[in-house]
Amino acid sequence: MVDAVRYAVEVQRSLANHNAEIPQDKRIEYRIGINVGDIVCDGDDIFGDGVNVAARLEGIVERGGICVPRQVMDQIEGKFDLSYRELGRQNLKNIAKPIEVYAIELDPAGSRACQVLAAANLEQQVSVLQSSRRCASRVRNRGQWTTPRKVRAWVKPP
Repeated sequence: MVDAVRYAVEVQRSLANHNAEIPQDKRIEYRIGINVGDIVCDGDDIFGDGVNVAARLEGIVERGGICVPRQVMDQIEGKFDLSYRELGRQNLKNIAKPIEVYAIELDPAGSRACQVLAAANLEQQVSVLQSSRRCASRVRNRGQWTTPRKVRAWVKPP
């Protein structure tokens, strides 16, 4: 597992260096999901829960990122000079149980999105609105109340 993560980190860092001088629309950016689990080999094809989880993790990580479940974190923790960001328990398509997921931060200063947000110096306030049937959230940025474009799930009030 340590070798898989080491290789993924090298690939992502190498691509980041390569992409530094390339226009955004011409860049090659991978998303990498790493999992530990059983796989089945059938000729040139591989499948099984181990492959399915890795593919789903790859789908939720940001471009240029690496995503791993708790089982991988347990094996690599303390073996790299990297930081990790907890993404929480994720419900992945065609996977029976939610999986605790982490993103590996390749840049010591954090992800590019974190750097942009920090530089923007935004003021944010979150408010929860409740009615008899649904809860929703609004975000206040620089004095303007807006409704987030994507709401992951509606939560029923108790």
